[in-house]
Amino acid sequence: MATLAQIRTVQTEAEALADLLVDLAAEGVSYTGWQFTAIQSALTRIAARNDAAMQAIRLSVVDGGFPNTALGAWLDATIRGFYNLPRTPAAKTIGTFRITDSSNVGPLATKIVGEVRVTYGDPAIIFTNREAFSVALSGYTDVSFVAEVAGTSGNIPNSSTLGFVTAIPGFTVTNPAVGATGTWITMAGSAAESDAAYLRRAIARWSSLGAGGNASAVAYRCTQADSALTLIGVDDANPNGPGSADVYLATASGTASGGQVTTADAYLQPRKAVGTGGLRCFAAPTYSNAITATLYSDGTRSSSEIEDDADAAMALLASEQAALGGYIYRAELTQRLMDIDGVVNLTLTTPAADVTLVSFARIIDGSHTWTVA
Repeated sequence: MATLAQIRTVQTEAEALADLLVDLAAEGVSYTGWQFTAIQSALTRIAARNDAAMQAIRLSVVDGGFPNTALGAWLDATIRGFYNLPRTPAAKTIGTFRITDSSNVGPLATKIVGEVRVTYGDPAIIFTNREAFSVALSGYTDVSFVAEVAGTSGNIPNSSTLGFVTAIPGFTVTNPAVGATGTWITMAGSAAESDAAYLRRAIARWSSLGAGGNASAVAYRCTQADSALTLIGVDDANPNGPGSADVYLATASGTASGGQVTTADAYLQPRKAVGTGGLRCFAAPTYSNAITATLYSDGTRSSSEIEDDADAAMALLASEQAALGGYIYRAELTQRLMDIDGVVNLTLTTPAADVTLVSFARIIDGSHTWTVA
């Protein structure tokens, strides 16, 4: 029987061809002097090419059958089969825009759901109204909008420069922070669950099958309460008396909302093991990752292009946080920025040293100050 290592070995086309020629020689077939265009030469090369391709397919099938080695669609099929868990899909950003009669030309007659489209940035990110609304003379109305495309691109900053796709003369649209929330966003957009996060959630499911459970079980149940809760930290070192635990909650784009904390708490409380101590849920504390750097360009790209890529690189770094708490290393920030096309050197001013996050903190993409030289 072939070993797993043998099954997972994949030859190149050249290696497969060399083996075929050895086999032909063993059968008494001489290939010395074959013309490249001769039919026997062509058939041998085709056989080698197909053999190498089949070996690659075999490796995909073998790796796809195990959660720890499967990727992409193979991982979806494997986890659905083993754990009965679907991958969490990408989610669209939902938030509140303010429509204002800024020129005293109102009132604005009722707009039906989906009638008003708002644009931001270039390339444009489009939002559509989720509810009907009207605006009184000289007044304003706060309206719920949703990004047309799922993902994190809709998580734009407060007070962004917005416009109507189809102009509404005399009216403006803004996205100020709502109340004490500090943001216009009511549900952050998120990318589809990554392979690594999907696998972690699937493995954690086993620990939740009994009553009570350990920290992994608590974390898994939080994802069941609200699939947007993708980062969960559990302090099970008796923080509030014997047998107690504190749970810290965050999403792919930031800390948990008050509503998400309430939902998770309501889901967890009846699932505690009898006799255990108190369990409390909190929104994860946040750390705003502010960056100041001088980026030295090779001159092949414009300053704005480099700055846009730098913004995107730092936003991606924050979104890739795999566990609450930990560190932000200057070396990693430097590497991410050096990977930008056109950047040949840099001086990183802020942070001035590696950052040790407070326990269970969620990294938030902070302000960026770039100088392109």
